[in-house]
Amino acid sequence: MKQGTISNGCFQEYFEPKITFAPTYKYEVGSTDRFILTKQGSNRPSYCDRIFSYISTDQPPLKVQSYQALHDVTYSDHHPVRLDFTLFDNKTSKSRS
Repeated sequence: MKQGTISNGCFQEYFEPKITFAPTYKYEVGSTDRFILTKQGSNRPSYCDRIFSYISTDQPPLKVQSYQALHDVTYSDHHPVRLDFTLFDNKTSKSRS
């Protein structure tokens, strides 16, 4: 993803919080810690499940509260991610100051 952003200018108007959790793919179903690896090594643990936010000057500011993987959800080989944030209204914020 980073290579595409740098070389092609993709996703430059999008923001992703810093990743501080373990990879979210490819787990054994029902497992919180066992990855599925092939002999060729093509299925390395990775960050397939991510959340991006569009950045616009017209958009109210976004404050990230947490960005985390839900590793206790084990019904799939993917572990979902969750983003908690607070969205501020520019008009309300300005009128309070």
